[in-house]
Amino acid sequence: MSEAKTMSVGVIKTDKLAKLTVWKDYAKAAQDAAAARKAQTDAKAKLKEHFATKLEVAEKDALDFTVEGSTVRVFINLVEKKPKRTSNAGPDLSDKF
Repeated sequence: MSEAKTMSVGVIKTDKLAKLTVWKDYAKAAQDAAAARKAQTDAKAKLKEHFATKLEVAEKDALDFTVEGSTVRVFINLVEKKPKRTSNAGPDLSDKF
C-alpha cells in the first residue's frame, strides 16, 4: 500500500463557522462553483450523447472527449474509473471557533 498523502486534523461544525464573513464568502463561492459544475456536467452529457449517436458508438457509457486547443479528441475509456475513497474525519474542532 502507498504512504498516506494527507492526515486529518479534525472536523468543524458549519454552524460554528456561520458567523464568519470569510465562511460566508466561501460558502457562496462554493455554491456558485457547484452550480457551474452541474451545468457543465449536463452540457457534457448531452454532447457525449450527440457524439455517440453521430459516430454510431455502442459503448456510450465509456465514450468521452477532451478539448485540446482548437480540436476535440473523442475517445473510449478502456479502464473503468475507481470510486473515490473516504477517510476518518478525526476529532471535533468546533469548540475552537
